[in-house]
Amino acid sequence: MQKFSQLSLVDIMIRNDPSSLFRMIKPQKEFEDKVYEIWKQQEYQIDERQFKIPENIKESEIDALQENGYVQKVTSNTVKITDKGASAVKVMVLGDNRSSFEDDGKDVPYRVAKNNLQPSKYANKSKKFEEIFWA
Repeated sequence: MQKFSQLSLVDIMIRNDPSSLFRMIKPQKEFEDKVYEIWKQQEYQIDERQFKIPENIKESEIDALQENGYVQKVTSNTVKITDKGASAVKVMVLGDNRSSFEDDGKDVPYRVAKNNLQPSKYANKSKKFEEIFWA
């Protein structure tokens, strides 16, 4: 009799196909970056939130964006950005805190932009330190 808690990770990998473990762990695609890429190309804009699908974005990526609620397909070659997609674009625009001199033409990834918008958890501690130090 062998208990499951006595198995090591190697035993589990030997029993199961190791390639199936890697298929289960898929990296999360940057859906927010794709929505921003659609929004940024203003020459494809039809209406306020409706855009023609750019040639550099694959149909499978559009399907994934629609499945996750960032865009809604209107026709075969146009999409409408949903509220979830619009909030992602808003974070990407406001989170780019580089000056025009630092701008290298590359977009800031969504994760970096989101972190730029969040206040530092150490800001209050440093303010208290300054009040004590300079008092």
